[in-house]
Amino acid sequence: MRTKNVTSSFIDRFYFSDFSHTGPLIYANRFLRSKLQKLLFTIWTLSKPDSFIAAGYRFNLAKSTSHNIFFEIVTLIANLRHSIFCPNQNERERISRTLENKSGIPGVIGAIDGCHVAIKAPSHNSVDYYNRNNYHSMILQAVCNDRRQFINIFVGTPGRVHDGLDIQLVTHNEHLLGDAAYPLLRFLLKPYRDNGHLTNAEVRFNARMSSVRSLIKQAFGLLKDMIPSVITAVCVLHNIIIINDGFDAKDAEQNILHQGQNADIP
Repeated sequence: MRTKNVTSSFIDRFYFSDFSHTGPLIYANRFLRSKLQKLLFTIWTLSKPDSFIAAGYRFNLAKSTSHNIFFEIVTLIANLRHSIFCPNQNERERISRTLENKSGIPGVIGAIDGCHVAIKAPSHNSVDYYNRNNYHSMILQAVCNDRRQFINIFVGTPGRVHDGLDIQLVTHNEHLLGDAAYPLLRFLLKPYRDNGHLTNAEVRFNARMSSVRSLIKQAFGLLKDMIPSVITAVCVLHNIIIINDGFDAKDAEQNILHQGQNADIP
């Protein structure tokens, strides 16, 4: 049902918005069916573990054709990354109020984290992509709001690199919440390092932070192993799903458990 809803939303809002056809209606209908088939095939492939051969068979497409269609539509969706946008002032205030009610920490507008996305070994400089968990990966760094919508993403850093920081969406007296891998900055808060001697206040603060940082973990939990343009496309579709269908915590938690260490940057 979620795949059907996001497909309908994408068609209505983006995919056919610039379509016009002045020829015979029969050719217009064929053109629309062709575009719809491409979109449905791509969303199916993104959401299922099927191979190109299996997915192509389902949609009556040859392997080479399905491969080309997939990257054509993924590129189109990735180009819509403007749907991953910095919130305006009213939205920032709403996010801050919601997260303060959740954690007791004022001025928080998002949670930031990074995850390793497994990839095949690149033909060039593959050693740069070989991470500490002994597989090749790229890093997706993202910030999400209280609804688990992405409001900032950075894709493509080699897996050997640690958490980076390329954030320009935080203004004065606003904060992001990150994990221990991030530096402590004016706009970026992190938990106290647990040395076994934390005070009760520090333990409570860490627990409150964790309740917010779990949002970005859950958002990552819905993503699959993908390459940069595909990662961006999936982040776009993720936001469309959240906007239209809300968030399914059960799906996210199951994926987090399935991914295990792959969901975290060492």
